[in-house]
Amino acid sequence: RGIDSGNGTYFVPRMLWGAYLGDRFATTGIPVLKGRVTRLKSEGIKTLLYLDNDHVVETDKTVLAMGHAPPVDIPFINSTSCNSWRYIRSVWNTWPSLPRFDAPILIVGSGLTAIDTLLRLRADGHQGVVTMVSRHGLLPQVHGVIENVPPPVILSGTQQTAVQYLRQIRMVVKKGLPWHTVVDSLRPCTNILWASLPEIERLRFRRHLFHRWNTVRHRLAPKVARQIKEEILSGHLVVRRGYVADLSEDDHGLTAR
Repeated sequence: RGIDSGNGTYFVPRMLWGAYLGDRFATTGIPVLKGRVTRLKSEGIKTLLYLDNDHVVETDKTVLAMGHAPPVDIPFINSTSCNSWRYIRSVWNTWPSLPRFDAPILIVGSGLTAIDTLLRLRADGHQGVVTMVSRHGLLPQVHGVIENVPPPVILSGTQQTAVQYLRQIRMVVKKGLPWHTVVDSLRPCTNILWASLPEIERLRFRRHLFHRWNTVRHRLAPKVARQIKEEILSGHLVVRRGYVADLSEDDHGLTAR
């Protein structure tokens, strides 16, 4: 695509990465059927999938890979605000037509999707103040220097609790291994580690560690991180800790409390 990434430090935009994956997938010859599965039936060692176009697919194994569910609405939002053109439920499906280039905008969330939304707004010429609100007010961390990834740092046989997982990570970080590399080492076994936790430990992880894990696992490219820092220093981006308790609309716009 004309991008010089020979030194291994260039972060391609996610849309370009998606196009690359699409091109690679096209070479596999795997058929892609368009339709909705209405029924699944087991017959011996086979499984039959019935589609809404009367097509039947016979398989040995069936995997559900449904992707992310659409974002949920803000709790307690009234129907008037929910149906307003000013309220955008999913930025991937609909993009707002802004009344003014300096209109104030509220983004609920401060993760990578929020960052992508901000960058897209600026690319479209928006110059107003953008406020991000999330329960912990944390932004994604920045990628570090490219390192060789070691084997998973949470060793086999580690006690299956959130605290023990965290202690194992802290121990290797104290020994000098960069935290970026430590987190990356867990990519191959993240699902296994999560599945091994008892339900009470999963709840404990969700309550105390999940927001931290998100910021170190889903990180920003250094160039984007610099832009976000400049946005904050200039006052064009405000990151607030909290949650939206109410959203109402009048002739002038939406009001978030």
